[in-house]
Amino acid sequence: MIRLECMTLKEYNDLIRTSVPAFARELEKTGEFTKEQAEESAQRQYNELLPDGIASEGQYFFNIVNDAEDRTVGNLWVAMKNEDGKTSAFIYDLEVNESERGKGIATQAMRLVEAFSREKGAVEIWLHVFASNTIAFHLYENLGYRIRKPFYSKDEKDIISFRMAKSLAE
Repeated sequence: MIRLECMTLKEYNDLIRTSVPAFARELEKTGEFTKEQAEESAQRQYNELLPDGIASEGQYFFNIVNDAEDRTVGNLWVAMKNEDGKTSAFIYDLEVNESERGKGIATQAMRLVEAFSREKGAVEIWLHVFASNTIAFHLYENLGYRIRKPFYSKDEKDIISFRMAKSLAE
């Protein structure tokens, strides 16, 4: 079993130091950005979402911790947003350490973040997944997430990513 633990400031800073370049690489892989454009876009998006860093309103950063060994096996970033009188959650990042993949940790983490989101009053949970990440796409689909919007390449020939959502009002 796993649990979610709030990150410390140092853990958050370490995460951001690796997450921004990783996100830039994913943007570049879509073929829609040059390396420089991807790096600029990734940094700009993080700056807009996290104007006050770890203390940014509605943003939650967790370590995914293996209970049996009491060690971190991944991380998760979720935000709560209030629009039109309803609260929604948005998962910005879920990362399981490479050596821990294939053990059901991401599935457990998704269930925990859904419970956390419900406790915060969220009625639905959203995420964005790159089309090239078929393992994650199928995980989300198996957990009941449905495509709400595909995002196409500039030439409109290829789907480069999906916005997916799941109702939490069960």
